[in-house]
Amino acid sequence: MTDSEFTAEKHTLRIGIRDPGYPMWSYENTAVRMAGIETGWTEIIERINYSNAPARGKPGPNLSEDIRKMGQMLCDEFLTPDIQMRLLTTKARYLTLEIDADLVHIPWELLYLHGEFLCRRFSMGRMSGTHQKALHFEKRSLDPPLDMWILSNPGGDLDAADSEGENICEYMDRKNLDDERVFAELNTEILADEIRERIRQYDLVHFAGHAVYNPQHPGQSGWELTEGRFTARDIDDIAGGKAMPAFVFSNACQSARTDRWEDSGESAGDASFDLANAFMRAGVRHYLGTSWEVKDAPSRSFACLFYEHLLSGKTVGEAVRLARIRLGEKDRTGEDTSWASYILYGDPCLSYFGPNETEQRIELKISSLGVVVRPEPGLEKKPPAINRRTALWIAGLATAGLLLNVIPDILFPPSPDLPKILRLLELFEQAVDEASELSFKNSEHEKDTVLKHSVNLLLRIQNAFAAHTAPPPPSDEWSSQRVTMAVLHHNLDKPGESLGAFGVQKTIHEKYPRIRLMNRRSLDQIKKEIELSEGKWVRLKNKLNPDLWAVKLFLFLEQNSFEMIMHLTETETSENIGFFHVSLESDKSPYLQRDRLSAKLLEMLRERYPLRGRISKITDESVILDIGANVGVQPGQRFQATDRDVILEIESVRRDGTSSASVQKGKPDLEIGLKVEVMDTFVS
Repeated sequence: MTDSEFTAEKHTLRIGIRDPGYPMWSYENTAVRMAGIETGWTEIIERINYSNAPARGKPGPNLSEDIRKMGQMLCDEFLTPDIQMRLLTTKARYLTLEIDADLVHIPWELLYLHGEFLCRRFSMGRMSGTHQKALHFEKRSLDPPLDMWILSNPGGDLDAADSEGENICEYMDRKNLDDERVFAELNTEILADEIRERIRQYDLVHFAGHAVYNPQHPGQSGWELTEGRFTARDIDDIAGGKAMPAFVFSNACQSARTDRWEDSGESAGDASFDLANAFMRAGVRHYLGTSWEVKDAPSRSFACLFYEHLLSGKTVGEAVRLARIRLGEKDRTGEDTSWASYILYGDPCLSYFGPNETEQRIELKISSLGVVVRPEPGLEKKPPAINRRTALWIAGLATAGLLLNVIPDILFPPSPDLPKILRLLELFEQAVDEASELSFKNSEHEKDTVLKHSVNLLLRIQNAFAAHTAPPPPSDEWSSQRVTMAVLHHNLDKPGESLGAFGVQKTIHEKYPRIRLMNRRSLDQIKKEIELSEGKWVRLKNKLNPDLWAVKLFLFLEQNSFEMIMHLTETETSENIGFFHVSLESDKSPYLQRDRLSAKLLEMLRERYPLRGRISKITDESVILDIGANVGVQPGQRFQATDRDVILEIESVRRDGTSSASVQKGKPDLEIGLKVEVMDTFVS
């Protein structure tokens, strides 16, 4: 870029500042070389991304120095001498940035003022404006202990993310020993549909994994999952109505990277521009993410440091600032830039576990007034560009009438089942009221009574739902079907120690996928899902998922510091299938003991619900078995006929859910429809 191109256009900004407790804003206008700033900053980010890519060994040289120089240039360009002096002399500890949608892509946190970055001098948070349509949503009520959902390495290829999720979950459980603050739930395999359905159950959400930033198609930016992606567009689809989580920490590469929040191309209308924009529009109070690629180890370290400060009672902004500083101190090379990557959207003065500190802030408001064109010598003066906000307002007025004609039919389609659904909700409220009168005691008799009552409540709801839904199509009762197991966990004397419970569920999911887990820590969690389906912003056809009710087993888990107790009950008959306990190793995380904790339970499940099927086809090369789809059939497993001496070994699982097997014994006795059952418990 030539000097003439660099200076041809300048953006006029209005920057206002207000000191703590002072009722008046002080404003100044300044002209900045926005094009050069944007180009220079993008080049730095791309250099950092290239340097931090997994194939690279270590950060490239001079990146930290490049960030400092850019921060110095930004400070000189954006901040007038008077505003710089106000920021240097204020006693405020917090800096709130109120910035236009056109300016969110500028790294305001990294302005370098007299030898110090703003984000290290102040606890900072962004309160950004938007041209997009305002969404209507409920305000989330936060009642301790808070519910937290940790999504750890759902792509399965980041060991550091696995460790991060386990470390955070363990830390939350340890803090709960003295005072119940956070009930953390850990998931490592998750699909986008599950996130859409469950995310509003939680107060806090932490994602550790891969994220994708797509500037050409912003709606496709999102979290990489076990299969597919949870995108900004997905957030738009569920936004409105019931409250979203209060806090979302997206600890993934470029999860807070953004461009101008302006209407153009794919982002025209009400579509979101990126994850940060989508979550904040949907009603999240705080969103924390990164501007560029970050290394695994410092990323994990930052997350752990942040939560330590947050649970100690620090405000969100202060927890971010202290984690930045400590992460920078731990880097003895001075080359790691991870500490500078994090951006907080939301009020930095608010605390989730301590007092708010709203009186100790200074506010900086930055608005775009349009482009001032400076012609080169000999050229006619061009008229100033129309203010972007004015242009969008005109376009919005032209479109509003069209939207008003179609919104009612989209949001409120007719449904003859609505009265029945409402009756279901009334029944559920009654069931929950009854459950709330119960208390968990330590005597086995009282625990057994509570468990039976919980099963009865769930069955009442299940039966009521079945009364107005079509019966399922007939199926082969012999062949294996998925078995849904609802899981409740409640601790004996140290609430919050839930890592063992999550570990048991992970092992069951991995080693016996025939069991479909419905993780519900308590009936109150089910109630939250029902409340989610009540939201008027949810299409009725998407309400009340039948899978919620198809519960065959009820697993009740309790854990203290030295043992885990398991009680397995069949819901249809109320039969107690098993009641046993397993000791815990004191020097090892319960989550890491999951295979040993699950051994008896897995043995019991395999014995009671063995893999079964029938021969569906016989060829010269192989025998085709129909055992059931997604029930855990694996190559190497052997099946035996129930009424004759025939043994078959699985060679492969086919795409249609059937399996190809070779005959190990008894080929003359084969016939279509012959019943077979697994004869060993081969597990990879």
